Amino acid sequence: MYVFNLTNGTATQYCAGFQGPPSAANYSASPTTPGGRSTGPNYCASQGSALSPQQYAAKGQDFGAGIVAMGQSYSPDVASSFALGSLAGQFSKGGSLDAQPGATGNPFQKASYGNYVFGAFFAGAGVPLADALTAANAYGLKQQMLGGAYTTQTLGPSYTHIPAANVQAIINGYNDASRGTLCHH
Repeated sequence: MYVFNLTNGTATQYCAGFQGPPSAANYSASPTTPGGRSTGPNYCASQGSALSPQQYAAKGQDFGAGIVAMGQSYSPDVASSFALGSLAGQFSKGGSLDAQPGATGNPFQKASYGNYVFGAFFAGAGVPLADALTAANAYGLKQQMLGGAYTTQTLGPSYTHIPAANVQAIINGYNDASRGTLCHH
């Protein structure tokens, strides 16, 4: 369950088994290129027919505005729980915001692109990075419990239910969107 605070514009996830948001401090601070984009893989090389990172960031902005607008008609808890609950299904496998089916490359490249645009979306929505990572971690826990996901990958030190590479891709997408330096296809 998420709670969106309309006063300061933050969303916080409460999920069984989590004692508050883990720290992103164990991950790279995303060094940047001279143009300001995070160093590391060229995520956009795997975009394929998926939406661009800029389109995901714009959808995130619309999503954030929608929560605020909904909170004016309903209680903030109802608005944020409904909106963020529906969003979880949209990013899951096969959901309308799942970038991986349209991405190209091997499964790891597709996952990297999907995680990069996930970060861009949440930056656009104004959701704190730690909350975006906590949401991804909760999804990873579900995937592990239901299907044994990530058994051959190194999991992160703080977000222990998703691969460290996924965490870094989310951080890079979030930071690039925040700086206005998202990659281009």
